[in-house]
Amino acid sequence: MARSDSDFVAAGVALVQERGFEALTSRNLGEAMGVHSTAIYRHFPQWDLLVLSVTDALFGEAVAREGERIASIEDPRERILALCALVRDQVWSQTDLADSLLQIAAAPISVPTPNLDALARGVFTSLQQMGLTGRALVVAYQGLEDLLVGSLASSHAGQPNHLDNRLGRRRLVGISEVTEQVQSTEDVDRINDEAFWFATNAVLDACERFAAQP
Repeated sequence: MARSDSDFVAAGVALVQERGFEALTSRNLGEAMGVHSTAIYRHFPQWDLLVLSVTDALFGEAVAREGERIASIEDPRERILALCALVRDQVWSQTDLADSLLQIAAAPISVPTPNLDALARGVFTSLQQMGLTGRALVVAYQGLEDLLVGSLASSHAGQPNHLDNRLGRRRLVGISEVTEQVQSTEDVDRINDEAFWFATNAVLDACERFAAQP
């Protein structure tokens, strides 16, 4: 039976959802598809291409679940916040997605990512509805993308020990107020989240001020 690219991607998504990204290997995928692992490379000459396609498909499932609700949000600022939350929630459920997002940001256009492209269009459109145009529109979007992807990569860097590592580094600062606020990995996790929303709202505040200028 002939297999298509989408068949391999769907099987990869199922593996990740069931067993995590660490289960996404050529051997496991071949067994799941009932083919020799080398057959994968006839569809995806580089393994990373499959990983990026699986990553995009996982975000596609999130869009399928939440896209209609988010599109119905009338306030463009709140819509952007909801789109950011969708991406963060998806990465929190599969933390290896943070590294994949970094790879996608630098990937050539020959790597199709239709679902992430749709998310990008949603943010661009919302920024336009906030009154941003021209270069300001592009700069504002890039700032939000850098903040989102960068914060996810930073928050999850060094996993599975990322929270312990961040906790230790905060203690090395030697400022008592920092030590008081960051006493556990739960504190680190919570502050990572609070810091992202603080920064994102600050960027959106700036966008609104700029759009309001005559």
